[in-house]
Amino acid sequence: MRRDSRKILIRAAILVPMMLAMALIIKPITSKAWSWYKPWTWPVYETVKYTVSDWIWEPSEGCPMDDELMARVKVDGEDGAKDFYSQTPIAWNYAVARALEGKRVHVKLEADWNARTEDMRSQYPSPVEGGHGSDRKWLILHKYDMGADMERKDIPYLNSSSDKEVDCFQDGAIFVPENCDITIDLNGQMISRKAYDQFIADGEIFYVSNGATLTIVDSNPNYKHPYGSSNIYGGVIKEGSSSNGAGAIQIKDGAKVYIEGGNFLWNSSSNDGGAIKIDGSRAELHVSETTFRENRAATGTIERNYGGAIAGYDATMELRSIHFLENKADNRGGALFNKSGMLSLIDCRFDKNEVSNDYGGAAYLSSSKDDPTMLLEQNEFNKNSAGKHGGAIYFDTAGNVDAYGTKVKANSAGINGGGIYVNGKGVCLCDAEVKDNSSFDNGAGIYVDSIEDLNVMGKVVVTDNTEYTRGTKWHYVDNVCLQNGNASVAYLNNGGLSVGSKIGVNSTDRASDNGILVVKNISEFAAKEYFFADIPGEKIKFEGDHNETASFTASMIGGNAGVLIVLGSVAVLMFAFAVVLFIRKRKGAVDETEK
Repeated sequence: MRRDSRKILIRAAILVPMMLAMALIIKPITSKAWSWYKPWTWPVYETVKYTVSDWIWEPSEGCPMDDELMARVKVDGEDGAKDFYSQTPIAWNYAVARALEGKRVHVKLEADWNARTEDMRSQYPSPVEGGHGSDRKWLILHKYDMGADMERKDIPYLNSSSDKEVDCFQDGAIFVPENCDITIDLNGQMISRKAYDQFIADGEIFYVSNGATLTIVDSNPNYKHPYGSSNIYGGVIKEGSSSNGAGAIQIKDGAKVYIEGGNFLWNSSSNDGGAIKIDGSRAELHVSETTFRENRAATGTIERNYGGAIAGYDATMELRSIHFLENKADNRGGALFNKSGMLSLIDCRFDKNEVSNDYGGAAYLSSSKDDPTMLLEQNEFNKNSAGKHGGAIYFDTAGNVDAYGTKVKANSAGINGGGIYVNGKGVCLCDAEVKDNSSFDNGAGIYVDSIEDLNVMGKVVVTDNTEYTRGTKWHYVDNVCLQNGNASVAYLNNGGLSVGSKIGVNSTDRASDNGILVVKNISEFAAKEYFFADIPGEKIKFEGDHNETASFTASMIGGNAGVLIVLGSVAVLMFAFAVVLFIRKRKGAVDETEK
């Protein structure tokens, strides 16, 4: 027995340390919450106790200024501005901590911020969570490696000393807490979550909470990133992917976001807003000099995939000098979706954006009668496409829309409105050019829905738009098509067309002998000068006394016969009166001679 006891003790002395060592190795793995029965949860790591001095330096402390420098943090406080340097992305934790103290904080990137990824095979992979086919894998997204999971008490300037993590993340997203005012300077660098098309719950890159302000700028717009056979210049925010909207930035009600410069690339959502989603009447988004490229609100698990780049609900959005390029949505707004709120869209360019199923290849714009006037100024729409209506723009409006200097060229629609689809009153096109668009049904240039109207003013040119017939080689000139419904018809309303305007018109009721009621508030001269029938021989009518006028193709004599008859009669009478006066005068002269 003694010998057996000795053997047991010897074995225990060997096995127990080995088991402890294995536990130390296995614990971090098991803490990643591997489970066959639960949806994937974010990995949990052991807290590493560091103080902020291990990560943040003041310039006077001799921070090593080498390639490992990650970020600089400038804090604007009562004691003036002060800079801190960091060799890890823990700078974000530090910035949030200072912002929670009411300080304005500026974070300047010195290197890319990339989320680590780790592939792990799952017995029951979800098609939404990542991967395809029999080799699908879970994609684990770590929290950007922004340093250790520090505790509040480890970082100065936090009010609480409780044993809680710093409020820097929202289920993995970079978190901007309430009442914080933080500026990030991309400095030409990248922030990447490496999750494109994974559609993960809370998979956005930034989460901006109620009352928070986030400003994103790019002080190094010439920094070059290889992109296929070309380059992308400036800072990049890319590869966020969320199943609850906003692949890159989620903006909650009461939050404000300002973006100047940079690129949003390859962000995706299986809900609304491939790159940005903003929701709430107190929320604001101001963007300028920025490119949104290849973002998607598509291939999701729900039907509502709106706004390939940006989706806004009831919010204030000011979008200036933005390039929307090759963004895509399944249902509405290939690049931009807006429902209610206040929208200003100025000097923006939409190229090759797409809605695969429904409406608004580049933009779907909706408003209610109580919304402020929607302003569109000096925007261009080129080569966008929609599966159904509105190859470039779909207007679904009950309020007013003022569109100045709009150019709509080479867009296409699977059904109606190759360039623009108007489904609502109050839309005004001023100084617009709509050319070379196409559709497979009505209104290759512009389609105006029944009971609605379209206001035109300034120099408006709608020509050279083509309707194609499916399965045949037939095509027709189809510029502005006015729907002729059972109860009423659509019409154009002249708000003051100017010299150079040229608008081709037709109607869905092409077999009617009644003609097309084209324009209200227009003189016959202006109608003949600025409008023409898309279909030869089609009659075009005008409001009021002009209803009985013949077609636009009437000659000068035919069209103005009444006027010419009156003028001719007056001329004849004047001539006769002159002859009578001449005869009387001559007779009087003869009488005087005889005397």
